[in-house]
Amino acid sequence: MFPRGTLSAARVVARVGGDRLLLFSIVDDHAHFVVCGTRQEAGLAASALSRALGAAGAPARQAAFVGEVEGRSHLESLVRYTSRQVAKHGLGASPATWPGSSAPDLLGVRRLAGFDPGRIAAALPRLDVRGAVASACGVRVPAPASAVGLSEDDLYAAALAAGGVTAEDRDLHAVAVRVAWASFGMPVDSVPARTWRGLRAREADPRLVDAIQRRIGLLRLTSGASAENGPSSAAGGAESGESRGLHPRSSGVWPPEGPEAAEVGGFSTEGSEFSRWGGRHR
Repeated sequence: MFPRGTLSAARVVARVGGDRLLLFSIVDDHAHFVVCGTRQEAGLAASALSRALGAAGAPARQAAFVGEVEGRSHLESLVRYTSRQVAKHGLGASPATWPGSSAPDLLGVRRLAGFDPGRIAAALPRLDVRGAVASACGVRVPAPASAVGLSEDDLYAAALAAGGVTAEDRDLHAVAVRVAWASFGMPVDSVPARTWRGLRAREADPRLVDAIQRRIGLLRLTSGASAENGPSSAAGGAESGESRGLHPRSSGVWPPEGPEAAEVGGFSTEGSEFSRWGGRHR
C-alpha cells in the first residue's frame, strides 16, 4: 500500500509529470501514465515519476515498459482504459471519484494542483472527453448542483475532495480550495469563525467552485441524495483499495502533431503480457 494514501501519490504524479502528463491511474500494485514527448522524453518522464513515488514511500518499483500511442483512436482508448482501472482491478471504489486517477479531473469534479485536464482535450479535439470518461466510469456527466440541503461537514468534505487536498493541508492550493468552499456561505465547526470570515472575504477561483458544484452533482447522481437529505459519505472520495506497492506499469506520450513525437511510454511488472499500448491481457 502507498503509505500516505492514493491521493498523496496522485499529487506527486501531478507535480512531477507537469506539462507532459495527459492521463494517469494508480491502482493496487502498479500505475499507468500517458505523457507527451518523444520516446526518450517519455523514458525520462517515467524514470522521474518512478523515483518520485519511491521517494514518497512506494516500495518495490520495477523498470518502466515504454510503448507507443498509435494514433488518435489509440489515445481515445487510453482515456477510457485509465479511467476504469480501479473497477477493472476490483478495488471496491468508484472510478469517478478514485483519488489516484485523472478521471475525477477529466469529469470536472476535481482540480488537482499541477494537473491540467485541458491537455488531453487539446490533443483530442473531436472527442467529448468528459462524456467518454463518464461512460467508462459508469456514471452520467455531472452537472453543477446546488449545496442546498447539505450539512456543513458534507460540503466541506466535498470541497476538499474537489480540490484534491486534505483537512491538514495549508499550501496555496489548499487555501484556494477553502476560499472556494467559503463562497458557498457554510462554515463548519472545525474552522474558527474568524478564519471563515477571512476566507469569505477573498475572491474564489471559479474553476474550484465549479469542481465543488460538479462534485455535489455527481454525489446526487450516484447516491440518490436529494436536496433534503444530502450526499453520502462519498463526498470525501474515500481511499478504499490503497496501493500495495506501486509498480509503474503503463505510461504514454501523445503529440498533437509531428511524427517524431508520436511515441508513448509505459510501465510494466515483470512477467506480464501487454497489448501494443501497455494493457495487460488476462
